[in-house]
Amino acid sequence: MADGIGGYMDLTYSSVKTSTEDSTGNRSESDTGSLLQRYYLSLDKRLYPNLKLLGSGLFERNASDITSGTEETKTTLTKTKPSVGIYLNTPLYRVEGGWDKTTERVSGATPGTVRETWFGAAGWRPDGYPATKVQYFRTNTYDTMRSSTDATEDTVQLTSEYRPVRPLYFRYTGTYDDQRDRVQSKDVRTTTHEGRITYGDQFLNKRISVNSEYYVNLQGTDVSAAGSDNVQFSLSPLAGYSAVTDTPTDVVLGANPPLVDGNLSAGAGINIGLPAAGTDTRPRNIGLDFGADTPVNTLLVFVDRDLPAEISSAFTWDIYSSSDNKTWVLRQTVPNAAFGPFLTRFEIRFTTVSARYVKAVTRPLSATVVNAVNFPTIQVTELQAQIGKAASEVQGTSSATAQRFNLNSRVRLLESPSLYYELSYYLNTKSPGSTTSDLTNGLSLNHRLGKVFSITARVFREDGKDSDVSRSSNNYSASLAATPLDTLSHTLTVSGKRETVGGTRNDVDSVFFINTAQLYKGVGATVSAGKSVTRSGTGQRSDETTVSAGLSLVPHETVTVNFAYNDRTRKTTGGDNTAETTDLARSAEVSLAWNPFRTLYLFGSYRVEDLTATGRNRIANYSLNWSPFPDGTLRASLNYAETLKTENNEKDRAITPDIRWNISSRSFLDLSWQDLRTDSTLQKTKNQAATVNLHLAF
Repeated sequence: MADGIGGYMDLTYSSVKTSTEDSTGNRSESDTGSLLQRYYLSLDKRLYPNLKLLGSGLFERNASDITSGTEETKTTLTKTKPSVGIYLNTPLYRVEGGWDKTTERVSGATPGTVRETWFGAAGWRPDGYPATKVQYFRTNTYDTMRSSTDATEDTVQLTSEYRPVRPLYFRYTGTYDDQRDRVQSKDVRTTTHEGRITYGDQFLNKRISVNSEYYVNLQGTDVSAAGSDNVQFSLSPLAGYSAVTDTPTDVVLGANPPLVDGNLSAGAGINIGLPAAGTDTRPRNIGLDFGADTPVNTLLVFVDRDLPAEISSAFTWDIYSSSDNKTWVLRQTVPNAAFGPFLTRFEIRFTTVSARYVKAVTRPLSATVVNAVNFPTIQVTELQAQIGKAASEVQGTSSATAQRFNLNSRVRLLESPSLYYELSYYLNTKSPGSTTSDLTNGLSLNHRLGKVFSITARVFREDGKDSDVSRSSNNYSASLAATPLDTLSHTLTVSGKRETVGGTRNDVDSVFFINTAQLYKGVGATVSAGKSVTRSGTGQRSDETTVSAGLSLVPHETVTVNFAYNDRTRKTTGGDNTAETTDLARSAEVSLAWNPFRTLYLFGSYRVEDLTATGRNRIANYSLNWSPFPDGTLRASLNYAETLKTENNEKDRAITPDIRWNISSRSFLDLSWQDLRTDSTLQKTKNQAATVNLHLAF
């Protein structure tokens, strides 16, 4: 009862035929056949009530034959991964240790690569006292000839957490990391001390609330390098942000703490896999806030699974930067970021950008990518940043200090109307580097004027400094909300800012009106309109008008119809502009989803876009999913998707029938076929793939 043994066998054969023809008539064809064998065995044995032994072994062999024109290439990739771990766990302490070794070999003259890891950890959790954990990792990465890769990394980390009373929390992390590259004759030793103190409480019957945090990071680096290769330094962002939007240059990203929590396996709510029919296909925006302008030239995007080359190479990454998390500037496009090996992450390298906010933008997987149907979910788990510097620049010993302090307090002055005084302070210093500070004082009011109307208002003064540039602003906002019926609501909001940055005055005023209504059962509508005016000290004036409307119809429980219209017009005059310029972004879309039976789903949409930069574009999407007997032992499905775009007269089509036999609850046989075609004025592409997968588990 205490022991367990399990495993599985995977056999997958696939055949892919690809043909491409460019606009000049040049054709190329390729034919790929591959057989993947994967065998896995695991052992779970409980030696004593609190002592467990875990062992596993993985063997993979992928033989492929690629014919391109008159050339034929045969390759065999072999991968082995044995691992063993022992774990002692009690309520007071935990001790664990283990080893694993991943070896990958490719047939031919290329040497194999090896990643070997040893780890050990001990934790102590006494009740009422600091919880402490010590970890040690040694990672050896090398090729079997030790000619191009031969590196060792030793890491020791001490973490202690303590909460003496409920409002107060202490955390300390000390890390020593030694990276030795014998091929490049490079040795990088880093010592990091990281401390955090947080406090949050309420007083005087919750009339006063205070939240505060102090963070300090002390890092010392000793670099010894004979070569000229770059040395990568990890950066410590203040927060992670994300959004799903098709206007990446004009968007405010929302906070996403799991992106920077250090957990490389748990998803952060961002899926870049193949979207289901009718779901959101807009670009995914993944970003970081460094608190102040920070040089960065590498982003590491971790995902929750290993990806084959045809999937990982399908993603294109756009790098943006911003100073305010509102207006973004495209810095560079990275068409094919390196993925892996060993670590399931994209390594996106680009020209150095110095900014407070940096983000990577990519579209989810397209149905026209070979084998995309097998990857409906690719969850982003973590986003990390690095700065690579030439070894000659960082030779010797260096140190850096980063400190952050923030204080947020709120005092309730009146019960009715609810009137609050708010005070916040933020300080971010980096040495060497810059200092950023913000001090905000304000009053906020909210009050209900009977059953229908309510008001909210806020005025505040903000004073800050970015390095040697001082800034100050007076801000206001007020909203009047009316809810005459449970199914009807209106909101009018006015806001503005009078800002001075480095002696230059900037003014912003805006007004927005939002209406929502549930007209009838199954009929919902939203209408909003707004206008904002921005005046800069250079004499430039920008007038922006926004109008949006939406209508949702559910005439039957199986049918959903949606209409959406968005219009944004920005006119700019004065300043450096010799004439008035107009930037237009307008779109209208209608979509229909019909689910007549549980086994049949149809979706269609038609969208018209008018953009100043690209002109008019029409996009039509059609898709069908049919699963005639989804609950049986033998299952079949048919997926059809087609996209038509007037831009480049492009037509994309994907047909993917699939048959699956569930031999048992853990074993199955799957046969699938994919016919993917793209036709445009630039290029014609045809991909046909057949896959047979047998999975037997026990």
